[in-house]
Amino acid sequence: MNAFIITRSQSANVFWAKFWLPLLFTIPGIGILVEDFPTWRILFALPFFIIALFHMSVAVLEVRDGDIRYKRLLTWERIQYCEIKSAGVAWHHFIGYVRLNRFVFPWGRLFFALDADLNPNPFRPADYASLRCLRKEPLPQELVSVTPLGGRILVLNLRSGGILGVLLAIALRIVVPRPSHGSVLEQPLNIGKHIWIDTLIRINHLVTTFPALFGFLVLFVLLATYRYRKPDSWIFAFLVGLLLPYLLFH
Repeated sequence: MNAFIITRSQSANVFWAKFWLPLLFTIPGIGILVEDFPTWRILFALPFFIIALFHMSVAVLEVRDGDIRYKRLLTWERIQYCEIKSAGVAWHHFIGYVRLNRFVFPWGRLFFALDADLNPNPFRPADYASLRCLRKEPLPQELVSVTPLGGRILVLNLRSGGILGVLLAIALRIVVPRPSHGSVLEQPLNIGKHIWIDTLIRINHLVTTFPALFGFLVLFVLLATYRYRKPDSWIFAFLVGLLLPYLLFH
């Protein structure tokens, strides 16, 4: 019998925990220190860095043929059932934990990204296959007999859409030169011309500012994450990839 995966941490949760949340908490920490370092400002920046470090340490948990293993970076480590003392949810629909009979650096417990909720009804308690495995509880029969090939295809579509967006943005930046312009406030409407044309130009300048581009990026990331299992989720991943180079080169 070929090996199959019973359950694995949801890719969207891994993506948020190990990339976006550390980035969102690191930026304000650096902003606090950038003007005067090292000074007492580090006391205010330290909590942001600790929270970012916590999310970066969240593990990917996988149950394959009854074997439990996890990884934080590149290498997998196994967990024996005799080591498990308890398991539960640290952040509903996002992060779970498992407490072992040994200390797990650096938080004492192993925190991991949760898999998909088996019970989508918001009015009933959440149910996760990973926690069932950790607690030695029986699994639904369909999980034992079906491999998550469709989930892998969805992840591949998201990655392909994001990469395609990045390549297109870079190509457009090379082929189409970016016109230089000053601040929007320095470009008053020309009453002698069509006002609607000047208005469209001003709107274009506003939506291409850094705050606007960052807001669109966050919106498309949320949509791609929320519609992770939908066939059109790759479109939002494509838009994320399209906007990312413009933010980096802004």
